[in-house]
Amino acid sequence: MLLRQEQQNIRAAYILTFFGIMYFPAASWLFFYQKYLTYPEIALIIGIGSLVGIVFEIPTGAFADIVGRRVAIIISYLLYALAMFIEAYSTTFAFFALCTTIAGISSSLYSGSLEALVYDTLKEDGKEAKYDLVISKIEAYAWLGMFVSALVGGFLYAYNFRAPFLVQGFIMLVSAGIALTLSEPVIDTKKYHLRDIITQNVKGFR
Repeated sequence: MLLRQEQQNIRAAYILTFFGIMYFPAASWLFFYQKYLTYPEIALIIGIGSLVGIVFEIPTGAFADIVGRRVAIIISYLLYALAMFIEAYSTTFAFFALCTTIAGISSSLYSGSLEALVYDTLKEDGKEAKYDLVISKIEAYAWLGMFVSALVGGFLYAYNFRAPFLVQGFIMLVSAGIALTLSEPVIDTKKYHLRDIITQNVKGFR
């Protein structure tokens, strides 16, 4: 049973890394933003994304401790898909800021969750020594996914300037579906309560 779970989770992690790290607007997002935003507004949007990522890193980590890494990963993909679908048709600063905020929360939820799930999966079967090998393969799939999506995204933008964002949203939905096949390791059985989460967040923000 553990062996099947290990194989299933590791295989899914490779696939999720390839699809989940893809970013089709990589080569065209600035051109898209320039259609509706000024350069100061674009800079502010980038700043908002960075700030959201920092502020929500701790709360989303606590949330993942409560609901589990699998659920956090699935929610992160769904949120990112929502952000991409909205962004594809955004025309004002407010909507771009909203998309950036949603995407930032999504990234915070995803941050470290898949790696933690992979490590716990291996540890549960006494194979944590394989983690470095597995994580190196995950990094390779990540770079491959980024390369493919950036290349394809350029052609998509030439076809339709909204296409990279729409395809990105669709890929995130596919990734959420794949994440459903993950199994939550039972090795980390500590249950967190609201008081623990508040304490954790207060310490983190300090």
